[in-house]
Amino acid sequence: MKANRIFLLAAMLLASGVAFAQDGKKDAKPVELTYWTMLDHSSKDARARTERAILDKFMQENPNIKIKVDTTPWNKLPQKTILAVQSGGGPDVSRVSFGQTLEYINLKTLKPLNEYFQGDSGSGLLGESTVFNGQRMGVVYTPVPNAILYRKDLFAETGLPEPRTWDEFAKVAAAMTKGNVYGFGIGLSPAKSLVPNFIQPFIWGAGGKVFNGDCGAWDNPEGVRSVQFLSDMINKHKAMPSDVLRLSNDDVLDGFRAGRFASVVEEASRASTAASSEATKGKVGLWRFPSDTNAKGSPPYIYSWSIGVMSSTKHPEEAARLVKFMTDSTADHIKAETSGELPARAASLQGIHFNPANAEVSSAFVKYLADFEKSPQTYPKNPAKFHDLLIQAVQQVMVDSVPIQKALTDSVAAYNKAVGCK
Repeated sequence: MKANRIFLLAAMLLASGVAFAQDGKKDAKPVELTYWTMLDHSSKDARARTERAILDKFMQENPNIKIKVDTTPWNKLPQKTILAVQSGGGPDVSRVSFGQTLEYINLKTLKPLNEYFQGDSGSGLLGESTVFNGQRMGVVYTPVPNAILYRKDLFAETGLPEPRTWDEFAKVAAAMTKGNVYGFGIGLSPAKSLVPNFIQPFIWGAGGKVFNGDCGAWDNPEGVRSVQFLSDMINKHKAMPSDVLRLSNDDVLDGFRAGRFASVVEEASRASTAASSEATKGKVGLWRFPSDTNAKGSPPYIYSWSIGVMSSTKHPEEAARLVKFMTDSTADHIKAETSGELPARAASLQGIHFNPANAEVSSAFVKYLADFEKSPQTYPKNPAKFHDLLIQAVQQVMVDSVPIQKALTDSVAAYNKAVGCK
């Protein structure tokens, strides 16, 4: 199923037109909602502090509703949530990752919200559509596009123009590689990698497809070129160290903050963290994923977290009210000002003030989204399998010298067998 996105810049100036059926209702009966998230509210993480502030604001405005927060690591949250809801328990409201949405729906984990949201056509929402077969299955909390963050000072020293093609990007990365600094970094460890977030835009920008319907198709010439590019960055251009095969994306981000990498693939939600070190403060810019065929660049990969009401909730009205609050204007402005996260609604962009630490990058992400009316991104039938097999293929190429075409073809065959494609 296509993830139908609306990124028209004109839409950003439209009101969202959302009416919430239960707004203004004062229910004196005390209610406790359980909210599950991947963010640790006791940490110093900017996104965690933002989410905590939004929940506190909601409870202040809804004094009869208390929220109990449970934190689970992002890679364990989906399975824990699904199992808990299927047993009749679990949270009232939870974060739902982009890749897991279809699985949640197929397993009847999410409660449709149509009766609680009225007049919402989706035209004012940014990020993926969460409407399936006419049913709103949650709302995107914040779109999280990926792009290439770079050190403006190190790039300026090269004297080269902004890279628009992959060949130009390789040239710039090689020029920024000096001493202990490498021009580019992306974690290739199976533990936690942004490889799928990089390879998919590469394939789209070159005119290829990642999926045909539910079936994998990334073993095409464009897919082969994308893996060859990663290999060349290490072995040919010497612009990326070989130890990225053991590094996670967290390790690479730490390396960027420490001055080891001059550019990295990163998510919009972590831009403020990327720009907060002594080495990077005030020096971080954004490049779109380049393309050999489109001057606008390649479409961005977007990993969004939506907020959904669980089908097992005993308090659907209050839970839906929380979802609406967390994805409406007040929350959008708290997100922008505290952590620099992008808003859920286009209307929130009017008068928005992004965190000064990464306001330039956040605005660049907004423009990146706006320049693409639609994205070729899809909801994979089995996102975890796709992610694991693609990274495994890259590891086979880089570590075991398996030919790229064979590694990708084997990974596509394994994926298609797992999801029942022939």
